[in-house]
Amino acid sequence: MDPNSPSKKQKSNEDHDIISNLPDVIIGRILSFLLTKEAVSTCVLSKRWIYLWTFITRLDFNDRKLYYRTRISRTHFLNSVYRVLLNLDASSVQSFTLSLTKDYHSYHINQWISAILNRGVKELLIESNKNLDISSYSLWKSQSLEKLVLNMNGCAIGVPSFVCLSTLTVLKLTRITFTCQPSNDPKNLIIKLPVLREYEAENCSWLNVKDITFEVPLLEVLSITPAYESVDSHTIIKFCAPCLTRFSYSGYVSPISDTILLDIDLSRARIASANIYPREYLQESEENAAFLTSQLLKQFNNNVECLKFERSKVLALAQDDLPGFGMLTRLELGNVTGKILMNFLQNTPFLKTLLLQELLQFDAEHSNLENVPSCIISNLEVFKFGKLYDIEHELRFAKFVMEYARVLKVASFSPRWDLRKSTFEKVKKKILLFKRNVSSVIIEFPPIFR
Repeated sequence: MDPNSPSKKQKSNEDHDIISNLPDVIIGRILSFLLTKEAVSTCVLSKRWIYLWTFITRLDFNDRKLYYRTRISRTHFLNSVYRVLLNLDASSVQSFTLSLTKDYHSYHINQWISAILNRGVKELLIESNKNLDISSYSLWKSQSLEKLVLNMNGCAIGVPSFVCLSTLTVLKLTRITFTCQPSNDPKNLIIKLPVLREYEAENCSWLNVKDITFEVPLLEVLSITPAYESVDSHTIIKFCAPCLTRFSYSGYVSPISDTILLDIDLSRARIASANIYPREYLQESEENAAFLTSQLLKQFNNNVECLKFERSKVLALAQDDLPGFGMLTRLELGNVTGKILMNFLQNTPFLKTLLLQELLQFDAEHSNLENVPSCIISNLEVFKFGKLYDIEHELRFAKFVMEYARVLKVASFSPRWDLRKSTFEKVKKKILLFKRNVSSVIIEFPPIFR
């Protein structure tokens, strides 16, 4: 037989088609690395490939994708999602991602969520800039979900009074209103997430809920940004998180916003860092904002190692009510007055690193020898000062630290962005002339505060 005959060439090509000879499940996993629409389009390659896309384990649907230079229609998108879900042959699904820019009836979204949960999906990510109403209670009963990300725009989601997601490790929620069935008495919710490691909630609120208890024994990272609208919810949110290591709070502090409580095992908790950026409502009194911010700080008094606190001036009316921070070694403060700064320093005996983004005031009376905090004398090793503007009180505090810090290793000074270079050169000369307790201290003048 002629080796160049068509039949011989066809047989040779088939022998070299290694991928087509792989098991269906393996091909499905390979196709899972493609976009879902691209994986489905492989059905036109040959008869062998007609149904291989049904073994994919990662599904990604996005109604913003361009199809042949035209935007996909709403009807076509709905049909595409239903077609894939109905024909899917994979025994389990690794991830399901849904990105929506158009209005869809909530019925379809809930149908898709239920269908994918029934297939034991491990990662569920939904993003929508339209209002949705998710009423799929199976979402709160899943025993397969490991990661749940809901990035919404005014979405309403119903929640039962008891939730237990035994496999969930990551939970990220954005712009969602969680609701319980209306009743005469607000509900008490218990949410058990036994293996959750990371929780983020941004602009979320709770309706018809009196208090919520998150039982999260393995939680390490907790980040909360309260809803910025004036939602009169008064919900008390408690986290039982004995293993918490990182905490972040950025948002409004007001009696009408939710209250965050942390139940931490002080005997073994070592919170590596806490970042707090409080804001007050315009209509809210300064006294209330200061009191609530102080109460939030008190939850970290003896178990946080690094604290970053922005807008420190919000504490002006509670500056004498600051807690002690017995474990704190690193402190970063935003715009702060001299009295608040000194109160922080008096309450942090083991502080080693101090970062000041901006000092608003520091009176001469604060720089007296009897007012020197013990941390400056015995422990402070790194001092970084930002937004210098050649103001007298700034230089007074810089001189104060340089003179009394006995173990200081590095002192860094950065100018405000609009300070003239020639003026900053004069500031440098003044600082270099200050008396130093430690002659070997390294003095730096970086252009940007870090």
